[in-house]
Amino acid sequence: LQLRQSNSSLIRPDTVPDSKAIRRKRSRQRAAKIALTVFRRPGFEGIKTLGEIDERIATFIRKAREDKELTRAELAPLLGLSMQVYGRYERAFSKMHVTRMIHLCEILGFMPMEMLFSAAPHLWGRTPEEARDTMELAQQIVSLPHGTKRDLLALVKKMVALERAADGAAVEMQRGEEGRL
Repeated sequence: LQLRQSNSSLIRPDTVPDSKAIRRKRSRQRAAKIALTVFRRPGFEGIKTLGEIDERIATFIRKAREDKELTRAELAPLLGLSMQVYGRYERAFSKMHVTRMIHLCEILGFMPMEMLFSAAPHLWGRTPEEARDTMELAQQIVSLPHGTKRDLLALVKKMVALERAADGAAVEMQRGEEGRL
């Protein structure tokens, strides 16, 4: 049994795409046309499109490369890429896999959180100031010696426990007052 395609070439029945494959392809095509992701947390300047986030990431990696005084031609082979392929990341044409991001962090000497912060600072706090403070605190902690980090972690755990206890006491006090009314 043979079927004909519209371009008059013959195809075998086992190579005819099934309806699920056709639906998946159409679904991907529709998804590509959507400018905004539907379920996103608004940032400080509203909801950024995925393209805008890609642009911020591209700007960050370009600046990180330039800060190390490397050209694209010098960096690309260190990543096992051609200059053209690497250039797609800096032009926000290609999306970066996490493994590639880790490799860039290793070579260019930045933390993944720095790149993510440049693209989506609203993930670090409710206000721009809180986000910057959180990022600065994280960067300072990373630079500390291990023993100091352990001491700081113990201190922060105690602070969090005290804060939660104080919040719990305030809630109980408020309930007690409401019960007397």
